[in-house]
This record gives sequence, C-alpha cells and structure tokens, in this order.
Amino acid sequence: MQVKSKGEQERELVRTNPLDYSLFNLEALFRLATLGEYVGVDCWKVTAKDGGGLYAALDYLAPYTDPAKPWPMTEVKPADRRLLLPMLAQAYAQDKDVKYKSLLGKFYGDGPELWRLLWPYDRQTPVKPANSR
Repeated sequence: MQVKSKGEQERELVRTNPLDYSLFNLEALFRLATLGEYVGVDCWKVTAKDGGGLYAALDYLAPYTDPAKPWPMTEVKPADRRLLLPMLAQAYAQDKDVKYKSLLGKFYGDGPELWRLLWPYDRQTPVKPANSR
C-alpha cells in the first residue's frame, strides 16, 4: 500500500494535481475495500508496515473538505473537494468516528448524487464529543 503512516499518498503528491490524484486514488481504494466486504476480506483494517491505511489517507485529506482551507501544494487546476464527501459518509458508516460526522454536518449540502442513497447522513443526530464514543 502506498499510503504512509500520516496518510500521505506519496506517489500522488508528486503529480501535477496532487489533491485531485490523491482523491482519485483514495476513491479507488475505498471501492476495493467495498468489494472486499463481499468476499470476506476486511481491507478497512489493512495497514502498511509503517501504519498507513485507508483511514490514515482519509484523515490526511479530510481537512481539505473545507474549500477555505488552502491545499499546501501547487496544482495545475483545483480539485473537486466534494469528492471527499462520499468517502467521509462511507467511513462514518463503517467506523462512526465523530470527526467524519462533523465534516459531513458542515459540508454535506444537497444534491442528487447516488452515494447519498448508499451512505445516507442523518442530520437529526447531533455530533457527540470525541471522548463519548
């Protein structure tokens, strides 16, 4: 797995559009993890030797769901940060981590995207503090 311990996807970070490529690659890894569920392989918990995995990669990118947070690297064209939303929703459905729910609460919005049917976000349930899991 090319995800480092802090969640960087180093091969994507050296490309012309590092955020876009990181999102694209992470989406592919999420799809593989979803397919793995159908054959009894839990890819969600797979980690590299240095500790990198799907959640680390999502955690690295998650703050950039906020369009006001600048991406620290140069890009030829800006990435569509809304691509993080289905991954946050799916990760929250898997893990119930409050940090994903918090980001969804801020940036979920409305729209006809199919992923909203697959991983619906419950706007009625308040976000609890992280230590009350």
